[in-house]
Amino acid sequence: MKTAIIDVGGGMQAAFAAGVLACLQDEHISFDLCYGVSAGAANLVNFLTGDMEASRSFYLDPEVRKKVFSFSNFITKGSYVDFDRVYNDSEKLTKALDADSSLTVVATNAFTGDPAYFTKRMLEKHGLEILKASSSL
Repeated sequence: MKTAIIDVGGGMQAAFAAGVLACLQDEHISFDLCYGVSAGAANLVNFLTGDMEASRSFYLDPEVRKKVFSFSNFITKGSYVDFDRVYNDSEKLTKALDADSSLTVVATNAFTGDPAYFTKRMLEKHGLEILKASSSL
């Protein structure tokens, strides 16, 4: 029997899920199939690499939050959220892709509004851009 986890992200839901994933990590619980959307995808990358501290600091460290979410980002980058700061570790993504668990990231097809599913093979090719797309509205 295979086990699966889905993290849908979404503001405080994502923060709560990160805490749950940290507890699962502490208990050495793993999953065969991992599906993530938006911040949930980032949480699962951190989970698969054993680095839930990265999620904790993202949600709880005010200095990190100020750098990621700011009006200055909007002025200089055209987006309130600095996705380059959030999704900047290609080595971590590679490590997550090397994990025994599968990882599927879900984004929205901008033309149809339908979900688009990106598997490990697609993540290996397009990497962090898929994670950014999953987190974009």
